[in-house]
Formats: sequence, C-alpha cells, structure tokens
Amino acid sequence: MTRRLLFAVLTTAMLIGLGYAGPLRAENFSETASNFVDIHGNEAIRTFGTVDRDKRYARFRKLLMNSFAVKGIAKFITGPYWKKASSEQRRRYLARFEDYLVANYAAKAWKIDKVRLAIQKVVQGNATDYMVSTRLIIPHKDRDIPIGFRIRDTKNGPKIIDLQIENASLIITFRSEFMSLLKKSGGDFDEFIEVIVERTLKLEKTAQNSQQNPQAAAQ
Repeated sequence: MTRRLLFAVLTTAMLIGLGYAGPLRAENFSETASNFVDIHGNEAIRTFGTVDRDKRYARFRKLLMNSFAVKGIAKFITGPYWKKASSEQRRRYLARFEDYLVANYAAKAWKIDKVRLAIQKVVQGNATDYMVSTRLIIPHKDRDIPIGFRIRDTKNGPKIIDLQIENASLIITFRSEFMSLLKKSGGDFDEFIEVIVERTLKLEKTAQNSQQNPQAAAQ
C-alpha cells in the first residue's frame, strides 16, 4: 500500500519536457505551491479510498490529468526512444501509459482512515520551482512517511515535476524501469506498448483478486 499510495499521492511531471512559461511569481508562488500540494495530495488520498472501482478510476484519471504533465513524464521515461517513435506510436503509448498509471495506483481501494498529508515547509529550489516538504501520516501503519513535492509554475498552472521519497526520485526510478523494457525489446516501440498493456491487465487482475480476499483488502 505504502509505495503506490506515496507515488499516487503523487505519479508526476518532468524536469525535462515540461515547458516553463513566463517569470515565476516568487512573491506568492511559495504559498500557491503549498496550497496546491495540500489540496491535490489530500484529494488523492480520498480518491484511493473510494470503494467503487469505476468512480475511483474516473476520479484518479481526472486528478492525474489535472495535476501532472503526463506527456512530459512519458517522454522522459522513454529517453531517446521517444524521438524514434512515430506519431501514431506516441499517441498509442500515451493512451496506454495513462491506463497503466491508473491501474498501477487506483486498481485497488486503500484503507485511508485518518490518513492525511501534512505540509512541513516550502523551500525555493531554483528560479523556476519550489520543493514542498510533507509527511504522509498513516495511523494504522504507526508511521509517517516524508515526501517531497517539487512544484513548477507552468502556463497551465502549478504542476508536480518530481516526487521524492526519502530523497529518492520516483521519476528516475520509473525511467530506469521503462528504459530497461525498451532495451529488452531492442527499441521496438510496438512491443514496448504491448508490454505496458499486459502489465496493466495484470495489475487490474491482481487488484480484483485482492479485493475479493477480505484479509488482503483490509491491509
């Protein structure tokens, strides 16, 4: 529960491929970034606690598209292979990647009783972004998890450009996984897309089986 909930309280735009539009409003963006994380982070937690699968999927998909630059993530984690892909391959990949993210983090309803995200501090990282440090409070796990959200002001409003758990970037981890898949396929983008589809179906099946097991569902 912890790792997926963390990412999804999340899952994240990119330092590369995310355009910055105009001068940063330094005098008020610190507060904007803090409020953005507070609102969307806790909204994500509520979303993952939604029992009805269809509603949970719809809510998370909307949150994902509104809060993260999905295309920027998708481009970054495929590295140089993105440029080699055709327009049609990119289109299909983006659609399947979105499905994969939804299944990866919303296929199963989580136990969220009294789980919340607490803002700790906001620090300006550079001329274009801020790091919002938080703690994910999980009473039934009897622990708090430190999470850092790196927020950038874009032409479409604030976006999360990285998520760090105990100083480890989940974007970099994600890139390593996808680059490995592409290398194994010899750079075949169509084969890579099929692997994503297979993984998505497997995630959904595993979550379905877990939800049918009362003991697993209670975890």
